[in-house]
Amino acid sequence: MHVKSENLVARVLLGCAALALLAALLGTLPPLPRAATLVLLALAAWSTGLLADHVTALAFFLLALLAGVAPPEVVLSGFHSAALWLIFAGLVVGVAVARSGLAERVAAALVSRAGTTYAGIVSTVVLVGIALTFAMPSSMGRVVMLMPIALALADRLGYQPGSRGRIGIAMAAVLGAYLPSAAVLPANLPNIVLAASAEQLHGVRFSYAQYLLLAFPTLGLLKSLAIVAFVTRFYSEPPSGATPAASRAQWSPAERAVAVVLALSFLLWVTDFLHGVSPAWVALGAAVVCMLPFVRLFPLESFNRDVSYVAVFHAAGVIGLGAVVAHSGVGDELGHGLASLAPFAPDAGLWNFWLLSLISTLVCLVTTTTGVPAVMTPLAATLAEASGLPLGAVLMTQTIGFSTLLFPYEGAPLVFALHYAGLAPGAAIRLLTVLAALTLVVLAPLTYYWWTLLGYVS
Repeated sequence: MHVKSENLVARVLLGCAALALLAALLGTLPPLPRAATLVLLALAAWSTGLLADHVTALAFFLLALLAGVAPPEVVLSGFHSAALWLIFAGLVVGVAVARSGLAERVAAALVSRAGTTYAGIVSTVVLVGIALTFAMPSSMGRVVMLMPIALALADRLGYQPGSRGRIGIAMAAVLGAYLPSAAVLPANLPNIVLAASAEQLHGVRFSYAQYLLLAFPTLGLLKSLAIVAFVTRFYSEPPSGATPAASRAQWSPAERAVAVVLALSFLLWVTDFLHGVSPAWVALGAAVVCMLPFVRLFPLESFNRDVSYVAVFHAAGVIGLGAVVAHSGVGDELGHGLASLAPFAPDAGLWNFWLLSLISTLVCLVTTTTGVPAVMTPLAATLAEASGLPLGAVLMTQTIGFSTLLFPYEGAPLVFALHYAGLAPGAAIRLLTVLAALTLVVLAPLTYYWWTLLGYVS
């Protein structure tokens, strides 16, 4: 025991010394390399799992503040970001949905429609995610609603925690509700940022129908089919549960209460164009209602026992990193550097289109999804001249970039889903890598030929 204590003290001192040394070394660098070095260290830790997600986030906060990479309000901006509070609210509402029995009831209804094959189960979950994409403007909101139902479905089918089948159902839920939404204009925050900045900076306006026609056939429909195929390929496992019984006839008071909360939230989410209230504040309102003592949907002890604050700190770190990237100029330098290095060729439309898609994908690795349009849109005119492609087409190639993720930290809904389902990052990285390869090798060229057929590029 004495030896273990000495080892622990030695490790603590070593960790303190390493942090102090790293902060000192960062402080000796010029501002831009200082920020770039810290960003790369944080991304490496998140993508490799070298440290726990929340430890990396907290270390990033500490080093960024000590090294003066950005002001505290920038480094810690994740804590007043709408996305973080949507994640927190989703964790609370998810617990209420599961505890009330409503998730089990909906799961039972899905079982009767999914069939007995794993492909049918996964297809049903992805289809529900796509249907929600056209109804709800928030990716996080869709994932928040779908994850408790997906896990209840896994429970009903007999998939134990950690089993292949359960992991696959969870991944089908988050990927189906998230990745195809890049092809539907109001369904994802990067889409909205792209449309707004394109009109403001370049006078290019994308209508709902035009955006859907250009992006959904390949990045929405075909990518959804790919999600079903790969999830089934990697995680197929026959259901071990008994034949599902019919849903209970009587609704409990808790089920009714949660259903009312979700229905009102859904109504407010789909009518945000009328009232202008952020989906995050709608979700936070739902969480507060669930936690009210007289509503009895979220016991006091659940706040500490059932809510994963790891997801909250992880998300705050990722959002803060994106803010540092934007504030320090790392994102702009990255975008300009990649654009200047890209080997564009005259009269090589497909090659140039693919290069633009790859640039956006690489930028997303550093800026995360919401940073892609902020970095790439101001460069669009320069990239259009260099590639010979129309300005509108250059702008739209960003949709390939922010729908082609390699690591979970790139998208907040993935961060939430992994923590909510208790999954390791590797479960997502494997699928994301294969989907990214398919997108760049197959879907990006198909998108180019589809736009050529429509006369959008020539």
